Amino acid sequence: MYIPDVFGKEKRKEKPSCEGKLGVEGIKKELIIEAFRKAGISFTDDGNTERPVRDLITRTDLYEAGLTGMQDSAERRRTILKKIGLPERLSTTGMLEAFNTMMTREEFYKLTENKGETE
Repeated sequence: MYIPDVFGKEKRKEKPSCEGKLGVEGIKKELIIEAFRKAGISFTDDGNTERPVRDLITRTDLYEAGLTGMQDSAERRRTILKKIGLPERLSTTGMLEAFNTMMTREEFYKLTENKGETE
């Protein structure tokens, strides 16, 4: 998803960025919503974007998938992160937040070949 280039200076800054463009913080809400729609991202306007806790990917899931706590975890993490287009040196906390934003628990199991038998 991309937002259009909007030239200007953000209100909270003294001078414009090097490129003279607004960052996502300075873009009007309507432009961001339109970019989401074009990207096929659906949402509700009620502000409720939380999933039930039972549907969240947990640190235990990361461990069971071999992404933490094992001898080859770092390599497995790099492989998975590269596969889905995330930075290879993402922290465990960052990885967990990204996974919970990007995918369901079921999709995580498929991605990591962890079928979720041990929950």
